[in-house]
Amino acid sequence: MKVASFFAAMLAATTAFGNDFRGHAWGDGIKTVYDTHGSPLVHLADRLVYEMTVAGELVLVGFVFDNGRLVQGEYILHLGGRTAPVALYEYDQLNGLFVMRYGLPRDEARYPGPGGNRTDSAVELLSRWHTTHADVRHLLRGSTAAMDHSIVFRRMNG
Repeated sequence: MKVASFFAAMLAATTAFGNDFRGHAWGDGIKTVYDTHGSPLVHLADRLVYEMTVAGELVLVGFVFDNGRLVQGEYILHLGGRTAPVALYEYDQLNGLFVMRYGLPRDEARYPGPGGNRTDSAVELLSRWHTTHADVRHLLRGSTAAMDHSIVFRRMNG
Protein backbone atom coordinates (compact mmCIF):
# COMPACT_ATOMS: atom_id res chain seq x y z
CA MET A 1 0.00 0.00 0.00
CA LYS A 2 1.27 3.48 -0.75
CA VAL A 3 2.16 5.55 2.28
CA ALA A 4 -0.20 8.37 1.30
CA SER A 5 -3.12 5.92 1.04
CA PHE A 6 -2.25 4.44 4.41
CA PHE A 7 -2.09 7.82 6.11
CA ALA A 8 -5.28 9.03 4.41
CA ALA A 9 -7.07 6.10 6.08
CA MET A 10 -5.28 6.86 9.37
CA LEU A 11 -6.34 10.51 9.27
CA ALA A 12 -9.95 9.55 8.64
CA ALA A 13 -9.91 7.10 11.57
CA THR A 14 -8.20 9.52 13.93
CA THR A 15 -10.47 12.49 13.53
CA ALA A 16 -13.77 10.75 12.76
CA PHE A 17 -16.75 10.92 15.06
CA GLY A 18 -15.45 13.88 17.07
CA ASN A 19 -12.77 11.94 18.92
CA ASP A 20 -9.30 13.33 19.49
CA PHE A 21 -7.27 10.16 18.91
CA ARG A 22 -8.46 6.68 17.93
CA GLY A 23 -11.80 6.93 19.70
CA HIS A 24 -10.45 8.63 22.81
CA ALA A 25 -10.80 12.21 24.01
CA TRP A 26 -7.97 14.29 25.40
CA GLY A 27 -8.06 13.79 29.13
CA ASP A 28 -9.19 10.15 29.07
CA GLY A 29 -7.48 8.09 31.75
CA ILE A 30 -4.82 5.48 31.12
CA LYS A 31 -7.20 2.78 32.42
CA THR A 32 -9.82 3.75 29.83
CA VAL A 33 -7.32 3.36 26.99
CA TYR A 34 -5.96 0.11 28.47
CA ASP A 35 -9.47 -1.31 28.89
CA THR A 36 -10.31 -0.43 25.28
CA HIS A 37 -7.19 -1.81 23.60
CA GLY A 38 -5.98 -4.49 26.02
CA SER A 39 -2.43 -5.38 26.92
CA PRO A 40 0.09 -3.10 25.16
CA LEU A 41 3.45 -3.92 23.64
CA VAL A 42 4.99 -1.29 25.98
CA HIS A 43 3.41 -0.17 29.26
CA LEU A 44 5.09 2.70 31.09
CA ALA A 45 3.69 5.07 33.70
CA ASP A 46 3.09 7.75 31.06
CA ARG A 47 2.82 5.77 27.81
CA LEU A 48 1.06 2.81 26.22
CA VAL A 49 2.34 1.53 22.87
CA TYR A 50 0.45 -0.98 20.73
CA GLU A 51 1.20 -2.76 17.49
CA MET A 52 -1.93 -2.33 15.40
CA THR A 53 -2.97 -2.92 11.84
CA VAL A 54 -4.25 0.31 10.34
CA ALA A 55 -5.44 0.25 6.73
CA GLY A 56 -3.63 -3.05 6.20
CA GLU A 57 -0.27 -1.83 7.53
CA LEU A 58 1.42 -2.80 10.81
CA VAL A 59 2.06 0.39 12.76
CA LEU A 60 3.05 1.39 16.27
CA VAL A 61 0.35 3.44 17.97
CA GLY A 62 1.34 5.35 21.09
CA PHE A 63 -0.83 6.94 23.74
CA VAL A 64 1.01 9.47 25.94
CA PHE A 65 -0.30 10.60 29.32
CA ASP A 66 0.39 13.50 31.67
CA ASN A 67 -0.80 12.99 35.25
CA GLY A 68 -2.66 9.89 34.05
CA ARG A 69 -4.61 11.79 31.35
CA LEU A 70 -4.28 11.39 27.57
CA VAL A 71 -2.43 14.34 26.03
CA GLN A 72 -0.87 12.86 22.87
CA GLY A 73 -1.34 10.13 20.31
CA GLU A 74 1.17 9.01 17.73
CA TYR A 75 1.57 6.70 14.77
CA ILE A 76 4.95 5.36 13.67
CA LEU A 77 5.33 3.50 10.38
CA HIS A 78 8.77 1.97 9.74
CA LEU A 79 9.88 2.18 6.10
CA GLY A 80 12.96 0.01 5.72
CA GLY A 81 14.81 -0.19 2.44
CA ARG A 82 13.36 2.89 0.72
CA THR A 83 15.65 5.26 -1.09
CA ALA A 84 15.70 8.78 0.27
CA PRO A 85 14.07 10.26 -2.87
CA VAL A 86 11.15 7.78 -2.61
CA ALA A 87 10.65 8.49 1.11
CA LEU A 88 10.83 12.23 0.48
CA TYR A 89 8.27 11.94 -2.30
CA GLU A 90 5.94 10.04 0.07
CA TYR A 91 6.50 12.70 2.73
CA ASP A 92 5.48 15.41 0.28
CA GLN A 93 2.42 13.39 -0.80
CA LEU A 94 1.30 13.02 2.80
CA ASN A 95 1.90 16.69 3.52
CA GLY A 96 -0.43 17.40 0.60
CA LEU A 97 -3.15 15.43 2.41
CA PHE A 98 -2.53 17.44 5.57
CA VAL A 99 -2.73 20.71 3.61
CA MET A 100 -6.10 19.64 2.17
CA ARG A 101 -7.36 18.88 5.68
CA TYR A 102 -5.68 21.57 7.83
CA GLY A 103 -4.40 24.24 5.40
CA LEU A 104 -0.79 25.33 5.02
CA PRO A 105 1.56 24.20 7.81
CA ARG A 106 2.36 26.62 10.59
CA ASP A 107 6.00 25.52 10.62
CA GLU A 108 8.23 23.50 8.34
CA ALA A 109 11.81 22.39 8.89
CA ARG A 110 13.94 20.31 6.58
CA TYR A 111 17.26 19.00 7.76
CA PRO A 112 18.93 17.17 4.89
CA GLY A 113 21.97 15.05 5.50
CA PRO A 114 25.56 15.86 4.61
CA GLY A 115 25.83 17.81 1.39
CA GLY A 116 22.56 19.62 2.00
CA ASN A 117 20.39 18.16 -0.76
CA ARG A 118 17.17 16.17 -0.58
CA THR A 119 18.71 13.04 -2.09
CA ASP A 120 21.13 12.43 0.79
CA SER A 121 20.51 9.23 2.72
CA ALA A 122 20.11 10.85 6.16
CA VAL A 123 17.12 13.19 6.48
CA GLU A 124 14.85 14.76 9.04
CA LEU A 125 11.78 16.69 7.94
CA LEU A 126 9.06 18.18 10.10
CA SER A 127 5.80 19.94 9.27
CA ARG A 128 3.42 21.22 11.94
CA TRP A 129 -0.19 22.37 11.97
CA HIS A 130 -2.42 23.77 14.71
CA THR A 131 -6.08 22.81 14.76
CA THR A 132 -8.75 23.77 17.25
CA HIS A 133 -8.02 20.62 19.30
CA ALA A 134 -4.48 19.51 18.53
CA ASP A 135 -0.98 20.32 17.47
CA VAL A 136 -0.33 17.98 14.52
CA ARG A 137 3.21 17.04 13.53
CA HIS A 138 4.44 15.00 10.59
CA LEU A 139 8.03 13.83 10.83
CA LEU A 140 10.19 11.81 8.46
CA ARG A 141 13.46 10.72 10.01
CA GLY A 142 16.17 8.25 9.23
CA SER A 143 18.33 6.92 6.44
CA THR A 144 17.78 4.63 3.49
CA ALA A 145 18.16 1.56 5.72
CA ALA A 146 15.68 2.69 8.38
CA MET A 147 13.21 5.47 7.63
CA ASP A 148 10.23 6.27 9.88
CA HIS A 149 7.13 8.34 9.23
CA SER A 150 5.68 9.68 12.48
CA ILE A 151 2.40 11.48 12.95
CA VAL A 152 1.83 13.07 16.35
CA PHE A 153 -1.43 14.56 17.59
CA ARG A 154 -0.94 16.54 20.80
CA ARG A 155 -3.69 18.21 22.83
CA MET A 156 -3.64 21.98 22.58
CA ASN A 157 -3.13 23.69 25.93
CA GLY A 158 -6.11 25.50 27.33
